[in-house]
Amino acid sequence: MPRTVLYNCEWLPVRLYKKTVPACPFCGTVGHRADTCPRPKPGRCTSCGVQVPAATPDGPTEHQCIPSCLLRGGGHKTGAAGCAGRFRQPVKSGSPRGSKLRTTGGGGAQTGSDSQDWPKKAPAVKSNKAEPKKTNTGHSTNVTSGTPSDPPVLVKDFPPLTPVQAQVSCWGGAVSGPSPSPSPTETTLHQQIGELRRQNQILARKVQELEAKQVGSSEPVQEAKAEDGDDGSSVTSRLTSVSRQDADTVVGPAFITRYIGRIESLEHKTEQLEASVAALPTQIMSVVHESFQDMFTAALTQALPEIVAQVSNSVLKAVQPWGIAQIKHTTQSDFLQVKRKSASRQAAEEGFSGPAPGPDRTSAP
Repeated sequence: MPRTVLYNCEWLPVRLYKKTVPACPFCGTVGHRADTCPRPKPGRCTSCGVQVPAATPDGPTEHQCIPSCLLRGGGHKTGAAGCAGRFRQPVKSGSPRGSKLRTTGGGGAQTGSDSQDWPKKAPAVKSNKAEPKKTNTGHSTNVTSGTPSDPPVLVKDFPPLTPVQAQVSCWGGAVSGPSPSPSPTETTLHQQIGELRRQNQILARKVQELEAKQVGSSEPVQEAKAEDGDDGSSVTSRLTSVSRQDADTVVGPAFITRYIGRIESLEHKTEQLEASVAALPTQIMSVVHESFQDMFTAALTQALPEIVAQVSNSVLKAVQPWGIAQIKHTTQSDFLQVKRKSASRQAAEEGFSGPAPGPDRTSAP
């Protein structure tokens, strides 16, 4: 097989095409595709394969889904990218298929287990009837199955057959055998898992109903009818924690009402907080003003006597010289007035009584 091919002026890598094993998740069988399923099972989960009761048109009801592969039985979806059993196992050219016998020229027979070692062993004797020459349309060379000296050229070594892949005959063939039926252990486990899931749903609905009664919701919650099965206290105790976790994820009128109430209370608290923050600057200014006024009053009360004393001293110092000058001027003016009055009185007295005897004042030199 070439590694690259020139196509449209480009070298493209060549990869071997492998057909996948058809598996139907609608009925859980291997051998046909999902779009051609003749017997689909309604209510079957396409991922985990559990039959879920009361399926809706949109799909199965809510349940604990654990993926399971129909081909390998692993913990992944059927035909996933990492599944080792999703490809068909091709049959090597010239080798017998399955457990068919291949008769050699010596009359011996080889089983299907011996056919796996066919590339190591060449046929000893040429068969009685030579088969026509076959031409492989793939990337292998021409092979003549009847010629012992020219063994077929294989494309690559394929891995050994698996129990699931043994159902497929070849690249172009269909499924050779019927689909494998699940073992009794798997059936029992699936039934137990389904029963546990139903009980889990019942407990989740009961928890939801109790919470709805506590909240006071007027809408009734539909009660789930418990099916016949093991309803012991041990199963209930094991599922209590799981049911509470599932109940938290269920969205109902009671939960919506409770969350709406919480949101409204948070909004109310937020509004109160915003109002408090808006009034905070005014309160701070009023407190600062009152504190400043109190401090000013206290400081003024303490400093007032000193201020009064200083002002009094300053006033006295400024007024004292002026007061002394005024007193002196007043004293002198009063003395002159008194002297003048006494002189005028004396002159008047002399005019009435005549001049007094004594020396002549006019004849003085």
